[in-house]
Amino acid sequence: MSGFENWPAPILRRWLLSAAAGPVIFLIGLTVRIALHDPTLLTLSTLLASCMVVRCTLLFRAIRQGSYETVDGVCVAIKRAPIGGHQRIRLMDDSGTAHDLLLDRHQRFLIGNSYRVYLQSSPGAELPEARIPRGALLGLEELGACRVDSEIDCQPAAPEGPNIRNGGIQ
Repeated sequence: MSGFENWPAPILRRWLLSAAAGPVIFLIGLTVRIALHDPTLLTLSTLLASCMVVRCTLLFRAIRQGSYETVDGVCVAIKRAPIGGHQRIRLMDDSGTAHDLLLDRHQRFLIGNSYRVYLQSSPGAELPEARIPRGALLGLEELGACRVDSEIDCQPAAPEGPNIRNGGIQ
């Protein structure tokens, strides 16, 4: 399994869960076939397991080729759509560039927390206002919370030195 140790943890977790789901689905279909003598569910579970194998193969090739991009930043805005299952997330990176992502509503984001989002690179995935992955979200990693009162973009507000005590210079 050479090369797996270089994969980011959220992507590896997604790949392993997808790889494990295929055989589990097939075994459930086989068990129902044996217990109830129902060939239809075995056929459907075999088709679904085959689709999972194809999905894992395509994901494996995409990761090995490095055709994914990483967006790091602090969540500064969350706007949920009243209709539809998506939300618009604005991440601000260290250089001050804002990245707008349109993601599934079930993804949990908190304003002030730092995130790393892994997106599969594909032509035509960018729009002028927001990047819409359309199923290309490979993984999400929460990097931690930033303290709003003393830090901006997870950077200390002022360098600490021996002459700064209790908020004043002495």
